[in-house]
Amino acid sequence: MNGDIRNGAGVESGMIGLDKQRSNRTFRRLVREKDADRLFQELFSNLPDNLEKRSLFIQELVDSSSPRYGEVVRDFPNVIQEVLADTALGDKDFLLAVREAFYDFLDRNLDPREFESKTRTTKEGLFIPLNEILSFGHDGEIIHIHLASARTLEPDERTVMITDGFEKLAKKFAEPEFQAVKKVTITSWIVAKKPEFFETFGFVTDGPIDESVRQEYFKDETGPISAAHIDREVFLKRYLK
Repeated sequence: MNGDIRNGAGVESGMIGLDKQRSNRTFRRLVREKDADRLFQELFSNLPDNLEKRSLFIQELVDSSSPRYGEVVRDFPNVIQEVLADTALGDKDFLLAVREAFYDFLDRNLDPREFESKTRTTKEGLFIPLNEILSFGHDGEIIHIHLASARTLEPDERTVMITDGFEKLAKKFAEPEFQAVKKVTITSWIVAKKPEFFETFGFVTDGPIDESVRQEYFKDETGPISAAHIDREVFLKRYLK
């Protein structure tokens, strides 16, 4: 399904101003492409097949996205009229054109970094914030790391914030309740996709999680999930200042 939308022929990227280098600093960085594809495809497929289907799709897109992006998206139908009028576009090409036009529209009307900062969340409950993007949970001998959305941050900024969070965490190891901790772990789709990223912070990749863990904690994730860890001694040697 996802590949169908991405590979639709006949849509010229220039028509919608697609620029992969620029997209790294825009709203496209906040959304995994496969998730965007699935959202647009499902929204479109659930509408009845008639002459108004494409117009209804645009309205449904606006209605469903306005709680997240604000009332500014109510103006999106006004900028998509040319695509709606292009009857030569097949459904796959139409969805691709709308998706890219939608993110271009967001780029022009919202600041992606400000938006991510306002909507960024860390795990609540047992997870304790270390900084804006990093939090942790403690379970006996294990500390679990949660990395919040940081797609709009530049690589150097992300590295600085993660290092800052780890240094703050290292100081907590001196507290009585953390004396038994033996390792720090992180489990995420990010580990599966870019294991080398966490390896630069001293973590060892453990590979995919087993199915029981997946069903308990990641049942809504459709892609691969992997885990990584760093032993207590290695972590403290690296991050305790």
